Order: sequence, then structure tokens, then C-alpha cells
Amino acid sequence: MDAEQALNERLRAECPTAGNRVSPAPAPETMAVPLLTYQMLNSPAELSFVAVQAERECMYQVTAWAETYSGLMALVKEAMLAINGWEQTWTGFSVNLAWVDNMRDLQDDTLDPPLVGRALDVVMWIGG
Repeated sequence: MDAEQALNERLRAECPTAGNRVSPAPAPETMAVPLLTYQMLNSPAELSFVAVQAERECMYQVTAWAETYSGLMALVKEAMLAINGWEQTWTGFSVNLAWVDNMRDLQDDTLDPPLVGRALDVVMWIGG
């Protein structure tokens, strides 16, 4: 288990509006909306000059996409509930705490029909 796999599983389990339509960005062109994409913004290396870090902060961008603003807001609400306050432990890996730090609206006019989106900057404190 790693941070990206944990985030993917969490979004699939807790965001029924997207269901299995959760993908690394960019999403496949054939994937229907509403959907969620994610991408890593930054993640420090596990190793430091002194030792293996017990905890580290990772940042991901999770983006909700839909055809309508109301559909988008339903998915954003599910994603926010799934992420904010998330703590979970597996063998050898843990999400010690996650939260949404920042949000911004997006629009993709290159598609037909155009899509509306909201990007969520997610902070994850992870341990291993």
C-alpha cells in the first residue's frame, strides 16, 4: 500500500456518485462523468540524511468533473467527506490524517459537452 493507492481506494469506497470512475489524471477519454481524477503535487522522499522518516506530508490534487454544476457539487461534497479527517491503518502503512487545504473551480471547454470541475488540494500525513 502507498499513498496513491490508499487515496484511490478511499475515493472509490466513499464517493458513490463517481463509483469506479476514479482515475489518475488525466482520465481516459472514454470514462463517463461524473468522475474523479487525482495527481501527486509533492511528496518528500522517505529517506532523509539521518534515517527513514516515520511520517511525511504528501499533497495530491483530487479533481471532481461533471456536466452540471449541481452534479459537480454532489460529488465534491462526497469527496470532502471522504478526505477531511481521514485516518486509516494497514499493515506497514497508515494515513495518519488527511484534509482538503485549498479548492478552485475549473472548466474544460474542449469537450462536448463542456465539463465543470473543482480541484481539491489534499494534504495527507502518512507513516509506514
